[in-house]
Amino acid sequence: MTAYMFPGQGSQFSGMGADYFDKYPELVEEADEILGYSIKALCTGQNDARLDNTEFTQPALYTVNALTYMELMQTSDVQPEVLLGHSLGEYSALYASGAISFGEGLELVRQRGLLMSNSPEGAMAAIIGANEQEIEEILKRNELTQIDIANYNCRTQIVISGPVEQIKASEAHLSECANFIPLRTSGAFHSRQMLKASRLFSDVLLSCEFKDCKIPVIANVTGRPYESGRVAELLGQQVASSVHWYHSIVYLLHSRINSLVEVGPGDVLSRMLSTIQREYKAGMFDDLIATFELEQCASEVDSRGNEIGNILSEIHPVNSADLVQRWNMDISVGDKVVRRSDGEMLRTRSEAILLFGSKPVVYLRGYKGYFDLSELEVV
Repeated sequence: MTAYMFPGQGSQFSGMGADYFDKYPELVEEADEILGYSIKALCTGQNDARLDNTEFTQPALYTVNALTYMELMQTSDVQPEVLLGHSLGEYSALYASGAISFGEGLELVRQRGLLMSNSPEGAMAAIIGANEQEIEEILKRNELTQIDIANYNCRTQIVISGPVEQIKASEAHLSECANFIPLRTSGAFHSRQMLKASRLFSDVLLSCEFKDCKIPVIANVTGRPYESGRVAELLGQQVASSVHWYHSIVYLLHSRINSLVEVGPGDVLSRMLSTIQREYKAGMFDDLIATFELEQCASEVDSRGNEIGNILSEIHPVNSADLVQRWNMDISVGDKVVRRSDGEMLRTRSEAILLFGSKPVVYLRGYKGYFDLSELEVV
């Protein structure tokens, strides 16, 4: 089984797509009409500074991704069973799935890039060699509370995002345990500083009529396939939410998707994939896999009917969905909890979920079964 991966911002370079512009003149002409400038000149011009400006980067990458996909469909016998894209690349995946036309996607991307480029000044940095728990602990200990995790690229490659002064201040602390690489961005993308842009873009999304995906698409916000009718909602959230990339890839690997092909300029996603595959084989995603198995169990029960869920609802009259939401807001994977029955100190190995649609549970390290949240106490 094959998945196609579409890259996002950071993969652009002068000359990208040069082999495809003349092959697909109708698509290029449509792009020029929507954008009001020559997309070919932007992408193939010699060191055009606009290419690193978010307002222009996003339409350029979306178009080149689409052209690359068109070329692949013409030259390859391989048809993808699933699609996904990194941040901006998600729009290319939705285009390839038939959820939007090329022109609809480009217009959305144009407006998205404009809103994001006009957002408050911010900064981003890649942290290589530390996981999210280590990073979050360091940020919390040093009171760098305005920094968010923007991209969960790999287990040991995390991108942080926030105000310029806080990102600069974090370097001295994070560099002690990992490589700190400032990124060339003008804004704090995928962070709370994008909330205004997210709200404004959600209004824009209301004008677009999304069709059901003919090929499943993995959403950045959830790391799971889009559910029918939720495309606009999740794309609006995506602007200010974390990109759950390794969650998405591990979901596919666990689902036995054995071939993942990068479709677009560069090889950023292919290199990340190699790292995630090594981490996967090393057992670094056992917590995620435990969550997938819980979800699958719940799904199988739901498919047979809601009888068990109804019984459990009577046993657990508390609003379990709210309990799970509060738990996941307060408790991260790897945090310490206490088992009420004997006071044993344990660590979580998954997020909390609703088992059978109503039972709030979590996996703990060292145990293969789940624990009801009522059995545990937060340290």
